[in-house]
Amino acid sequence: MKSKRTLNRFRTEWDLETQRMKSTGEAESGGDDVSAAGERAPENSGAESRDHLTGLLTLESFLDAVRGRVLQARRHGRLTGVLYVGLNDVKRVNDTFGMQFGDILIRQAATRLRSAVREADVLARVGGVNFAVALEPFDTVDDALIVADRFLDLLSETFNLFELADHPVGISANVGVSLYPNHARSSADLIRCAAMALGEAEQQGANRVEVFDRERGEETKARMELEWMLRRAIDKREFALWFQPEIDLRTGAIIQREALLRWRHPQLGQIAPARFVPIAEETGLIVPLGNWVIREACLEAWKWQHTGDAGIGVAVNVSALQLAKPNFAGTVQVVLRETGLSGELLELELTESALMANFEKSVLELSRLRDYGISVVIDDFGVGYSSLSYLKELPVSGVKLDRSFLRDIEGNRHTLPLLKSMVSLAHVLNMRVTAEGVETQAQLDAIRTIGVDTAQGYLLGMPAPMGGEKASSAASS
Repeated sequence: MKSKRTLNRFRTEWDLETQRMKSTGEAESGGDDVSAAGERAPENSGAESRDHLTGLLTLESFLDAVRGRVLQARRHGRLTGVLYVGLNDVKRVNDTFGMQFGDILIRQAATRLRSAVREADVLARVGGVNFAVALEPFDTVDDALIVADRFLDLLSETFNLFELADHPVGISANVGVSLYPNHARSSADLIRCAAMALGEAEQQGANRVEVFDRERGEETKARMELEWMLRRAIDKREFALWFQPEIDLRTGAIIQREALLRWRHPQLGQIAPARFVPIAEETGLIVPLGNWVIREACLEAWKWQHTGDAGIGVAVNVSALQLAKPNFAGTVQVVLRETGLSGELLELELTESALMANFEKSVLELSRLRDYGISVVIDDFGVGYSSLSYLKELPVSGVKLDRSFLRDIEGNRHTLPLLKSMVSLAHVLNMRVTAEGVETQAQLDAIRTIGVDTAQGYLLGMPAPMGGEKASSAASS
């Protein structure tokens, strides 16, 4: 499968860069001792470092090769670049047939890639399933992309792994492309940009070629820095819990508080959950972080029972990754036992997508949670699956209407009747209905008329650390 690319921007960048180099004399005067990034030409320091499996250069020697191609391109006012190739299915082969066959596959892939490069190109194995090519200087972006497409064509052909000759193996691959001088001027940065472009290609799907995009590259770099800070924040205990009250619309009383994770960085200050939670999900850090939230929330709720807030429970958001862990319900039960909080005072919130990721396991875990007295509600209800057949099978005690409905309640005449139907359905199934994101009196009045049981939002009570909470009088008016 060929990738679609917009190349005019890269051609324009190169045309402008070539004109600049010629006007300043860089194309002619750049000797091969110093590159545009201040690198010295590679010296012959002995035998090249070779990969034991494929016989190709390793990353250390590949850096020297890229440095040499950059110097050549600079001297002659031409392009050069790095292609970063990733094989996608080696783990599947390892798991199915054994690691020795994965090694055979990698060797065969290396042979095919070697046959596709030109004599002056340099091929290396730079990681477990990653290869890279330093291209001899060329004149147009298309020259590099032709090689990249040739790689994908060769790697898409089935492999025969000797003893498995009757079971041909097919794999997919992706290629990231970076160009000198458009994207980087040093060999290390050129390789880094190609690797980032490969990551973009892999996110787009199999058998894709992606050229490095500087704007996306900066975003990726920022995300990596935030991930590093997030890991450090967990070790340094930079997180805290704030709580937002959930109000009974009939009595105006607080029935429970939702625990909300907050991160205060020592230099950057408050970092919004919308920035760090998606990264925590992607990296798996949400599991230890989420487990910490459950424990801290239970400890705080236990204090309430002994300081004048007896009977007020706590609600905690749970991610799909947490629910997928073996014996999740047992893990929560241990927290309850160690903190002394009754299960009836803990409510876990899960989105429909989290529950549907593995429906059978979800039913099993939720049933065990219910046996421990813990209730579960479906968060962001109405924007996911919302299947009646699934809803009646899940052992949940309530639903939380997605806040997008409330935002639309005053501007769309269909929203309130739709919400009324959802509330009626939940009540038929003996479920409590909560509306979140209540910010105006009109919204509060509307959800009261359709029978919503409880609500939370800025109108009713702002999130705050314990001791700073103030429930609004709007709930009882």
